[in-house]
Amino acid sequence: MKMLLFCFATPVLSIKMAKANPNKLKKWLENENKIQTIEIIVLVQATILGFVLGEIWYLSQAVGSALSSYIQFENLQFIAHVLCVITVIIICIYFFIRGGCREFKKFLKSRRIDIFVLIGLGINISVIVGGVGTPKYQEYVGK
Repeated sequence: MKMLLFCFATPVLSIKMAKANPNKLKKWLENENKIQTIEIIVLVQATILGFVLGEIWYLSQAVGSALSSYIQFENLQFIAHVLCVITVIIICIYFFIRGGCREFKKFLKSRRIDIFVLIGLGINISVIVGGVGTPKYQEYVGK
C-alpha cells in the first residue's frame, strides 16, 4: 500500500518540491529509498526467523520423542516433571529480568501485522518442506 501511495504521490510532490527547493526533493527521494531498503531487510529477517522457528519445532519433536522413550524406559517421570517446572521458572525469571514483557508489549503496540504474517510464512515454508533437517535430526538423536 505504501509503495502504491508512493508511486502516485511522488510525481505530485516532486513537482511541488522541485519548484520550491530542488535540493530538498533530492534529499527526500534519498530518504524514501533508504527507508524502503531497511524495511525489506526487516521483512526478510522476519521470514527467516519464522523458518528457523519451524526447524526448531522439528528438532524439538525429534529430541522429545527420544527423550520420552528414555524417560518411560527408566521410569523417571517425576524427575522429568520437576526438571521441566524448574526450567520454565528459570526461563520466566530471565524473561522478566531482561525486560521481555516491556519489549513484547512495545512490539504488539507497533501493530506490525506484516511481521507476524511473514513469521507465519516462514513457519509454513518449513512445514511445507517437512523440515529441512528432519532426517538428520532423527539420525543424530537416535545415536
